[in-house]
Amino acid sequence: DPKKIVVLGSARFCLEWSRINDQLLARDQKPLRPANYLALFFLPHWDYQVSRESCISLLEKIAQQQNITLYIKAHTRGTGALENDEKAKLRKCGSVEFPGETEHSSRLIKQSDIVINFGSSIAFEALRQGKPVINPSYLHRNDTFFDDSGAVFDTTSEVQTLEVIQGLESGRIENMKTEIIEKFLHERVDGGGKGHDVLQSYLDLFLQDRDA
Repeated sequence: DPKKIVVLGSARFCLEWSRINDQLLARDQKPLRPANYLALFFLPHWDYQVSRESCISLLEKIAQQQNITLYIKAHTRGTGALENDEKAKLRKCGSVEFPGETEHSSRLIKQSDIVINFGSSIAFEALRQGKPVINPSYLHRNDTFFDDSGAVFDTTSEVQTLEVIQGLESGRIENMKTEIIEKFLHERVDGGGKGHDVLQSYLDLFLQDRDA
């Protein structure tokens, strides 16, 4: 019943706030852009039905790719971090960096060429910025909004994931179609409305309650 339920979009990932957030962060953070092709990997919560062994293996294989710099961003909450010995092993594999908590995810995404993510809403920000997003769904046993959405590259094995990364890096593979990504964001982030109206919808609701 529309009299009882109001559907609002995501204030965090709507187009208007994404632009405002980018302007705010640009004043405080300098680009870290490396010369190589930059792949940004967002770590998950390890205890969310994730195969840590498979995830570490994929990180090692990505780091070993020529002409690629791998940024690994730990999850800011819960169990999403690497042990010191895991970091040391990854550094030996190739060009690997571990951005700290002060380096905001939105700015890291802006500097990246591709984003590898599963089970985290930060992929909405990457899609909003037009970045190719790889969804290695084989690394966990959950269902997410991104699976089979057509907006991201779903991969079901380590080999396939590396093939997509190599294809995007070389230009043999193009990003998903813009209209499909926009439709996905329209449905999942904008609440079925236009992206620039999401924040206004919150204000309208608050002012309506106050007037009542």
